[in-house]
Amino acid sequence: MACSNKTCQNQSNDQAPVNKLGECRSCHDARMSAIGSNLIQLPHRVIEWFRQAEQNYGKNCFYSMDLQKIILEKNAGKLQELGLGGMDFKARIKLANNGKTDGFLATSKDFALMANERPSVAIRAFINGQLTVCECECMIKAVFFNSLCDLVGEDVFDIVFANLRIATGGGVEDAFIDQQRIKISESDCNAGDWTFVAHTTESALQFRELAEKKKTGGSASGWNVICVSGGGALQNTYLGFGLSGGNAAPKTLQQIKSAMIQECGGDPNSRGWDLYLHFRRRLNANRFLQWVRNELQII
Repeated sequence: MACSNKTCQNQSNDQAPVNKLGECRSCHDARMSAIGSNLIQLPHRVIEWFRQAEQNYGKNCFYSMDLQKIILEKNAGKLQELGLGGMDFKARIKLANNGKTDGFLATSKDFALMANERPSVAIRAFINGQLTVCECECMIKAVFFNSLCDLVGEDVFDIVFANLRIATGGGVEDAFIDQQRIKISESDCNAGDWTFVAHTTESALQFRELAEKKKTGGSASGWNVICVSGGGALQNTYLGFGLSGGNAAPKTLQQIKSAMIQECGGDPNSRGWDLYLHFRRRLNANRFLQWVRNELQII
């Protein structure tokens, strides 16, 4: 059987394919080498995809409470644009609470790829589709998967992520994402790293009381963010889903604190508001390559 790669140098040889693309050993090895070289671009791709997601915030990408506001305002034009024009009020609210994105079945804002959907098409639609309703963790995961799709190619992505699921908590990404699970400093974060901005215990209690009093959404209790630029304390900047209000302008940790407090009606200059970086996640390139190799090869 000839190699499926039309540019293969060994087309005349009868070689059994070694991967699910139908490639021979030499072409498979060359592909894996190219993917390994491409991974150096991951931080840049992550930042660019997150800028795209943030630019789409309020247009086609929303938190539940954002979409609920549009529904309650009965903005007929916007509802029609989002594909909700034919739904009744209860159905719209249920969708807003449950989550939504093209190509995935949503259950309590966890997203499982629908049957017969191409993973590469569905993951693009998560950010650039008609309507996505999710939380910040799932949006960051969608950003990472879009970035990986760029670097491995759609043909490989469709095979190795054939059962793609984007959910809060653990997922397939645990196989190749390293996580530092303790409090970290800003100097520990590099561009492209995923971290979580959290309140200290005292600050969390203060926030919860204010959020309950003002009846605001819980998204400001903490934020999954991507480090956009390093430099250490007071110099790092970050992007988080909805954090910039849709203009994709990165914020310092101090600016994030102000945004979180103001969202629930508090005074950023009052005492007791303390934030820290709760963890750091980044791709383990060696484990990812091994994982792709295992998923791609014919056993």
